[in-house]
Amino acid sequence: KKKYKIHKKYFFLPNQYWVHKNHKIVIEALGKIKKMKKEIYVYSTGSSYDYRNPAYFKYLMDIIKEKKLRSNYFYLGVIPYVDVMSLMYHSLAVLNPSFFEGWSSTVEQAKAYNKNVILSDIKVHREQKPIKAFYFNPNNSNSLKNYLIDIYFKKSLKNKFTKTKKENYNKKINEYIDTYCDILNN
Repeated sequence: KKKYKIHKKYFFLPNQYWVHKNHKIVIEALGKIKKMKKEIYVYSTGSSYDYRNPAYFKYLMDIIKEKKLRSNYFYLGVIPYVDVMSLMYHSLAVLNPSFFEGWSSTVEQAKAYNKNVILSDIKVHREQKPIKAFYFNPNNSNSLKNYLIDIYFKKSLKNKFTKTKKENYNKKINEYIDTYCDILNN
């Protein structure tokens, strides 16, 4: 936190700045939160260059400037892996707003740390089955805005979703164990 001057509470967005990674939706959600006179912080890492659209990063930074979000959205650049993992570990939640993904290593790393994850509602994110996942429409910043507010300010919605998902996860684990035991016994 000292190295990067990180706020005490923050969300972490470790994604390359490629158009399909959908950083814009996070910026839009932060803009709506700012209009509500609330302060939430997002730290982002990853390459700022996309050879398919070299102007994209500047476009996003211009939106941040226009919406007066420089004190809420922070780009840290490409940083050492150990720092990425530390930022993930200490964050309130990991964000992945992508329109499409392969199997997301970000989601797997967040699962290993038992982190909250706020994910775009796409098939692969559902397939990865993180216990502490909150899904939003990647074209609608209102749902994302609500999750950011609920988790940042510890609203009850977070606990309700997490408890239900833990119960479902435990049920699936027990079903797996029962099936495995049946196979061994037959």
